[in-house]
Amino acid sequence: MAEVRAARPGALVVVASDHGEEFGEHGGHYHGTTLYDEQVRVPLVFYAPPDLPARRVAEPVSLVDVVPTLLAALGVPASPRLHGRDLGALLAGRPEGEGFAFAETDELAMLARGGERLICERRIGACRLYDLAADPGQRDDASAEHMGHAAEMRSELGTYVAGLGRYEGAATAGGDERGATPGAGAPWPPALRRALAGDGDAAAEVAPLLRSPDPGTRRKAAEVLFELGRAEAAPELRAVLQREKDATVRRWCALALTRLGQGATLTFDLLAGDEPWWRRLAALALAQAGDGRGERILVEWLAAAFPEPPAAGREALSFARGQQVVVALGGLRSEVALGPLGRALGDLRLRPYAARALANIGRPAARPVLARFFETERYLDARVALGEALVELGARGELRRPLGRWLGVPDPLPDGLGLALRAGIAHFVGAPRQAELERLRRFATSGVSVGVVVPEGGNGRGFRAIVRARSTDGAAGQVRFGLLARGQAGAPDPKAPVPRRAPRLDASLAVALTIPPAAAPQQIYGTLPDAAAAHLRPGEHADIVLYATQNVELDAAALVPLADEIPPPSPEPWQPAAHDAGGPGGRR
Repeated sequence: MAEVRAARPGALVVVASDHGEEFGEHGGHYHGTTLYDEQVRVPLVFYAPPDLPARRVAEPVSLVDVVPTLLAALGVPASPRLHGRDLGALLAGRPEGEGFAFAETDELAMLARGGERLICERRIGACRLYDLAADPGQRDDASAEHMGHAAEMRSELGTYVAGLGRYEGAATAGGDERGATPGAGAPWPPALRRALAGDGDAAAEVAPLLRSPDPGTRRKAAEVLFELGRAEAAPELRAVLQREKDATVRRWCALALTRLGQGATLTFDLLAGDEPWWRRLAALALAQAGDGRGERILVEWLAAAFPEPPAAGREALSFARGQQVVVALGGLRSEVALGPLGRALGDLRLRPYAARALANIGRPAARPVLARFFETERYLDARVALGEALVELGARGELRRPLGRWLGVPDPLPDGLGLALRAGIAHFVGAPRQAELERLRRFATSGVSVGVVVPEGGNGRGFRAIVRARSTDGAAGQVRFGLLARGQAGAPDPKAPVPRRAPRLDASLAVALTIPPAAAPQQIYGTLPDAAAAHLRPGEHADIVLYATQNVELDAAALVPLADEIPPPSPEPWQPAAHDAGGPGGRR
């Protein structure tokens, strides 16, 4: 900054961040998955002393406000197509109301006003209102208590979203454009712009547009109603299907009704027709209604996007449409889709959906390709989906090494210990064997020592204590986890039905874990003191001691070596391992 100031004394420096980061506060990790403050609140610093005295601005603003602010400072008129507002008054210390910010993901939209946050699931129209002053952790939905205010904010959010598509060419939720633009270059009606942005509540306002005199508007309205899949539009869709002369409008209406499970004979005509685009959409709509008559068409569609062997000119498939196809094939339990679904694991965004689809199909043949991705998966949400799928498909041996690793990394696999218990391999990832595990569960509140084998691997920098437990009385509990005190060798009375004496815990080799109130067991972890490393070796036996408070129900415990997060590069999705031949992703 000193060099900048020397060269440009009057320079304005702006420092910002593009997103926050979540560490499980609302059940997610990393970013781009929710719109709670831990993921969307970022620093925004304007630095130009002495023109801008130091002050903190409490009103929410948005990163899209930066460009209008800079243009205003330079005296450059802003284009009317530019979103955002000039923050000059706030920088000068003149408050301007409660502030405003908007954020969105594929499925969510958020409006910030003052200390309030309205977060809506766009397709289903469910919104939650949070008051940060009373509820900084955003745990309690206040929309029921303030229904009128929540409705006002919801309306404001809808109006803002509608304005986003006024000048830009908006694509449909499925990512496939087939409708025409309205005549004379006019913008889409506000309700249609909201629907194009994924606002499910707009369906009731879009349905009357099926009677518009403009054919482009009718076609786009019918297409969007297909994408939204909202039942309130069904009566209008049915009425239009019976009287509409435009073939495109009729097709979209028939597909929309089929997707809603209400059927339309035109859908079967499209399925049997010679137009690939409409055949695919008909197959998708039928599959989403539980009808598998278009199964082969969907499999061929996915295979064209994820061919074997890989093709440089493979067919493009948008994420939204790919997600729909993958989920539909999983719902149909399509065994002929195993190969394309296995190759779809190579798409990071589709990976969790493809993993769940393979689990739904239920064929153990999918385990090898799932295991290869699980072993090197870099993203925690995908790691969870892959692990769940492997357990549901009966995996055991292929889970041992990666689970031991993912429990030792800085951000351990959520409920990874629970996965190991379900798979019957917990004793391979640092937990006691079954008999010892039963003693642990029974006597933890009076103190118990059990033997474990520390998993091999790790980075040599220490060991992690993990418990799976819950508090039973609505108050936080505690588990002390450590090693036996010096001079007390071995687990006392390891085979006694009732321990004859309580084990002595060495406080210098222990960690205290707080168990939060929860209805279901939670995975809680901590790092043992450095001194414990002198008594532990990966691959060798260790005696651990646990003491739980009376309000804690302990389900399991494990001792794992700490591991580095970044694994080797992910497997090349197009090149199955030799033993995968004939399975998903393999050559038949």
